[in-house]
Amino acid sequence: MKGALFGDQVEGYKEAFVYNGIYEIANAPIKPCEDQWKSSPTDLNYQMSFRRQTIIQPVDTHSGPVLPEYLSISHISKAGNPNEKFDVLGIVIYVEEKARKVVTSQQRELLVREIVITDQSSKQPLVILTWNDLAEVECESLSD
Repeated sequence: MKGALFGDQVEGYKEAFVYNGIYEIANAPIKPCEDQWKSSPTDLNYQMSFRRQTIIQPVDTHSGPVLPEYLSISHISKAGNPNEKFDVLGIVIYVEEKARKVVTSQQRELLVREIVITDQSSKQPLVILTWNDLAEVECESLSD
């Protein structure tokens, strides 16, 4: 798999990778790779695109993979801490058709899009709000 770094990203990610390293990479969309960016005809037809939100974690090959710890929606606190993260496996039952603009108290315009998921454990679905980049491009595949 190839990753695409452009401009300032090259310097920014210089310390993140070592030759033959093994990494877990999150929030790096996989896109078709144009022929002009391939080094050889046998290269994969896809590449990763790195963004501000991309997270790169070296994998400790001696400790084994980090597996998700799925929680059912019913086990997520209704008054959750915004810094908490959960592994949830659910069924998407609604995606707002388009991202909508909201204006903050500081007069900044942000994009927001609502996603609703459910699972077998709950009568009350989980409402997820995605913001800015995630509300636009990243949600398109969910709304199809």
